Amino acid sequence: MKIITATFPFKDFTPKDLLPLLEYGKKKFFFYINKNPDTGVISLKIKRKAYQYYYSNLSSIPTKKNYSVIDIGRQRRVGQLDEAFVSTRGEKGAVFILNGLPWEFLAQKEDRVEVRQVKGITEAAIPTWEGELIPVSQMVTSKVKELFDNSLITEKEPSTIRDELLTFINEHKRLGIVPSKKTILLESAGRQAVLHSFLGSKGNETLGLLVSSIIGAKQGHSVEFRSDPYSIFLSLPRPTNLKPILQSIKPDHILPLVKHRIGNSDLFNWRIRQVAKRFGAVSEDVESSPMMTRLIVSRYKDTLIGEETINEILFEKMDVNAVVEFFTELHKGKLNLEEIEVKQFESPLSYAATQPISLNVLKIRPSHIILEKVEKRIRNTWIRLVCMRLECKYEKVQRVESLKEDIQCPKCNSRFIAVVHQNNTSIKGLLKKSITRNIKLSRKEKKDLNTAKKSADLVLSFGKRAAFVLAGRGIGPTTAIRILRAPQKDTEDLLALIYKHEADFARTREYWD
Repeated sequence: MKIITATFPFKDFTPKDLLPLLEYGKKKFFFYINKNPDTGVISLKIKRKAYQYYYSNLSSIPTKKNYSVIDIGRQRRVGQLDEAFVSTRGEKGAVFILNGLPWEFLAQKEDRVEVRQVKGITEAAIPTWEGELIPVSQMVTSKVKELFDNSLITEKEPSTIRDELLTFINEHKRLGIVPSKKTILLESAGRQAVLHSFLGSKGNETLGLLVSSIIGAKQGHSVEFRSDPYSIFLSLPRPTNLKPILQSIKPDHILPLVKHRIGNSDLFNWRIRQVAKRFGAVSEDVESSPMMTRLIVSRYKDTLIGEETINEILFEKMDVNAVVEFFTELHKGKLNLEEIEVKQFESPLSYAATQPISLNVLKIRPSHIILEKVEKRIRNTWIRLVCMRLECKYEKVQRVESLKEDIQCPKCNSRFIAVVHQNNTSIKGLLKKSITRNIKLSRKEKKDLNTAKKSADLVLSFGKRAAFVLAGRGIGPTTAIRILRAPQKDTEDLLALIYKHEADFARTREYWD
């Protein structure tokens, strides 16, 4: 026992914890258990099967299989999924997002998954990362919280970092959303909410799991949550007064509630497969499919294997102690919970929390400096204007900044003006070619002409604003209409949307034809 308890993960291990393991080994025929009736001393007789198990499990690191994702339409590889996703979400007909595009799961064959691209992304799953971000500790997030005291930002910091920090803090002050040592802020916007809890990666993951579980149980609906080191984001089935719910959570109830929630999660379903393999309950080459995963869960969830699965998740992914302390201080009045109703999430902290992947809370929302540079670049971008009337020969290359608010053809007064790349000189020729009976447009030519017509529709409706958006990198008419129709308060909102879509294009451009 001394050897076992000398390691940190098993410091609280007791002989009582050892007995279920011995019983499991006996059932698996790893050894015989003999108990001396006089002394009560237990001895083990090791069987050959135990040695086989030992040497096949020298490493506790699970082997993970990866699957190539093949688009059956073009018969080409479009990405990769890991075994965790395939075994829990790989149902035939399931839709998931890969490289920014929606795909339908068609079939699984050995080391590959066959898919087809679809248009809709409703209820689409997002595969987990193959690697994980290094958790941010609560000690670090507490230091970030203290930065709202400007006296902590001194000339010692490099000017670039100091400017970023001041921009970050001043934006919160401008919006009146300023966390403090004794105040926890809750931003509410209809069916969505962001709680700025500053509990670190593991603490906020635990808090999100707990709160979403409690609200879901009260309302009878699934509640989605997302966490980063600083905040948790909740997507609710209906507008909910969260403050009394949070204040009603008792510290003593937290651990059993979290354990219950873990036991009904996708993470548990995946992890129990690995634990079952390590226990020798299932073979290493067991099929990776949702059906097999469900079978393993139903068979081992309420056994020692299921208990170990929950314990591992608690140790590696959660920080229950931080959450217990959080609610203890809330109940004792050491922390004050303040709710702020907002129309939309604008603060840097809430903006980061609502993003699918929050890599850096200080830079996730583009600063004023970045947006000014985006605006300057777009205003100085050269574009080609093409009158889409066949009989009119007008086309001109000019800078976006020089455009009039109401774009109109100076020759025929038409407002049906396409905006294309400055080097695209083919549109007039395609217009003429499209009405010639004996000449067929190629697939690419049809696409180019259709794109030009769609851009002209936008210019007709939105004028110079449409041309401004279309001048963004990788922004075509389909993306432009989403940007133009999105709620915007001012030019800065428009620039932030353009910046976001430019970043999306840069990330996925290798998959575009």
